[in-house]
Amino acid sequence: MSSKWTEDELLTLEECLDDLTVKRAKRLFPNRTEGSVRGMIDRRGAGRSRRTRNGLCYTTSELAAVLGVGERLARLWVSSGLFDGADRCPAWRGKRGRWRVPVASVEVFLQTYPMLLAFLPAPPPGYEDHRPVLARARAESDWITVPEAARRMRVHQEAIRRLARDGDIVAVQVRRSWWVSARSLRGRLAA
Repeated sequence: MSSKWTEDELLTLEECLDDLTVKRAKRLFPNRTEGSVRGMIDRRGAGRSRRTRNGLCYTTSELAAVLGVGERLARLWVSSGLFDGADRCPAWRGKRGRWRVPVASVEVFLQTYPMLLAFLPAPPPGYEDHRPVLARARAESDWITVPEAARRMRVHQEAIRRLARDGDIVAVQVRRSWWVSARSLRGRLAA
């Protein structure tokens, strides 16, 4: 039995503080005694009112609130792998298991995919404000949609998609939609 709690165990404990029962604790922490779990709960501040907000990760519902999108879309983006380091909480396994999305990966997401969000709302109280990151990323972004790229090049949309798939232009596919770098089209316009 390990005496030092791992970071994953501590994160799981914090996420489950509000509804942790002895039976559930035995299932989540099979190598921990009931006294050890109770002691750690006391040290981690079980009396504070919070759900899963721990400053390190967002759940999909928290992520949705921070990004100003629906929970379903946030869950879709997370399950599609758009957030680096996102994983399922061991306490919530299953089809609708709870995701943990590192706060740092949100900024990487906003810098990589600024075209997916037109704006960010003011974050809920106590959450990090990611609006400056999106504003900078959008200012530096030159991503356009396939229809816009086809219009600029005066070709059919499928020709743009083919160029993107073949790697002839800089493009990124998010789910089923392609986004094209306008800079990569400039050299092709003269051709």
